Amino acid sequence: MPRPRFLNLAPRARTRLLRIATKHFARRGLEGASLNEILAEAGLSKGAYYYYFDDKDDLLATVLESAVDTLLGRLPMPAFDALAPEEFWPTVERFVANWAAAMASPRELFQVAVQFTAAQRQSARFAPIPSACQRARVSAGRPATGSGGRSSDSGGDSSE
Repeated sequence: MPRPRFLNLAPRARTRLLRIATKHFARRGLEGASLNEILAEAGLSKGAYYYYFDDKDDLLATVLESAVDTLLGRLPMPAFDALAPEEFWPTVERFVANWAAAMASPRELFQVAVQFTAAQRQSARFAPIPSACQRARVSAGRPATGSGGRSSDSGGDSSE
């Protein structure tokens, strides 16, 4: 994850860097994306980059966490437990339709997620991403389910 001072970078510069990084990661994955090309396109020097991030993994984690936060902010989880029975299925249908529409639009982000390896998903460095999903569940009045739906003792992926 970025160093806290990344938030001191001008919002337009942060957004631009993350947008450009998303494009490069979508095309080539983490290993194939060139940090030099990303920085050149973003107009950021290597020294400035390393002021904000430890390495390319940090940038990828920031891209993903930012996208998850944005998506969860736009599509909050309904409080299903508080719905009247006649409201439940219409609410589920709206919720699923909104998520489907949201997932159809950010194609580059989908490409980044596809190239995100199992090892990267299990890395402690990327733990804040499932944590963002947990925060969304808790803020919607739903219980958190461990590490992004994974059992902490299994170490494997769940079938979310």
